[in-house]
Amino acid sequence: MATKRSRRSLSLAGGGDDRDDHRGISGNDSDAAAAAGIDAPIVPGILPIENFDRMKGFAERCGTHIPPWMRKGFANAPDEENHDLLSVAICAEQCDDLIENGVEQLHLYTMNKPDLPYQVLSLIHI
Repeated sequence: MATKRSRRSLSLAGGGDDRDDHRGISGNDSDAAAAAGIDAPIVPGILPIENFDRMKGFAERCGTHIPPWMRKGFANAPDEENHDLLSVAICAEQCDDLIENGVEQLHLYTMNKPDLPYQVLSLIHI
C-alpha cells in the first residue's frame, strides 16, 4: 500500500533516548544515495508493530536501539487492544512525520494482516 506525496526520502532509524526518538529522520539519505550514483526513488517501508516481543527480539539480533519510552509503553499495554492502539499511533505519527518532511510515497507492509496498516491509513486520511 503506497501513497504518493513528494520525492524526498528519509530514514526511520532511531537514535538516542528522547520522546521523539521514533522519528530518527535524516534528510541526507537522498543526497547520500545520489552521491553513490543511486537515482531510483527511495520509498520508506513501514511495518506496524504487531507483536512487541517479536519486534524486540529482532531489534536485539540486529543491534537496533529501542527507545525506553517505547519499551515502557508496550510494557504498560494491558491487552492486545491497547497494544494495537499504541502500535497504530506510533506508526501513524511516523507516517505523518515522513509526509510533512516531503516523502512522496510510503509502503505499508501488511504481512497478510491488514488490520493495523488499514487503521494507520485511516488515521493519516489516506
